Amino acid sequence: MPTQNENKSSGRKEAGEFQTQELSFIGALLPGILHNLATPLSGVIGATQLMEMRNADQDKLLERLESANSQAAKELITLFEKNKTNLEIIGRNAIQLIDLLQVMVQRFQRCGVQQKVPQSLNELLTNELAFLNANLVFKHKVRREIQLANEPFALPMVYSHVVSVIDEFVTETSGLHDKKQGMAEMSFVTDFGEQSGSLTMKASYIPFETETDSIDTIQVYLVRIRNDGCEYTFSFDAGKVDLALTIPK
Repeated sequence: MPTQNENKSSGRKEAGEFQTQELSFIGALLPGILHNLATPLSGVIGATQLMEMRNADQDKLLERLESANSQAAKELITLFEKNKTNLEIIGRNAIQLIDLLQVMVQRFQRCGVQQKVPQSLNELLTNELAFLNANLVFKHKVRREIQLANEPFALPMVYSHVVSVIDEFVTETSGLHDKKQGMAEMSFVTDFGEQSGSLTMKASYIPFETETDSIDTIQVYLVRIRNDGCEYTFSFDAGKVDLALTIPK
């Protein structure tokens, strides 16, 4: 029978292993995160530079317009439309960048809380999938379907435990997919009963010729979420992975 000190040591070791795995996961995503930040920012900078280059021409046209030159008026209208298009690009990219930064900040803050807190399952799922766009395979090689049920109540969850399961489902399944053969498909569906909420994740993909016969890492996270009082069903076959989480109210 293990002593109290042995139990404490085992608990610290397990916590350290989780932290190492999660930090490794974040580190693996950093290049994609930077890419996602740089893409909209480049759009903002490029559009701004084009507008600056056109400012000089616009000033000259305004001077000519004062002389009632109809051709100058037409050119000014064309220039205005181009600038309007660039302003729309700036707005879209700025909003995209702000949304991404908000999701990242919120995620890192919530992951630091290691206790159950009532929160929206729909919001958690939506934000995590937005965060996972930093995984460029998930962003470009996976066709996604998201179905969110009406949410009558918040669910007590350890945020980092639930998002870790979502992360591992996406990354492990993406790693099994032979991207050269086409798109993988994933679906994420929430549902709510009287006493619980559920998240069902399904993936279908084209396996490599020498596909692994197991998905190991996610099992560690599933054990942890079961210890939080959640239930799950999990199945893995060649080209198909299904996972359903049930979180009590």
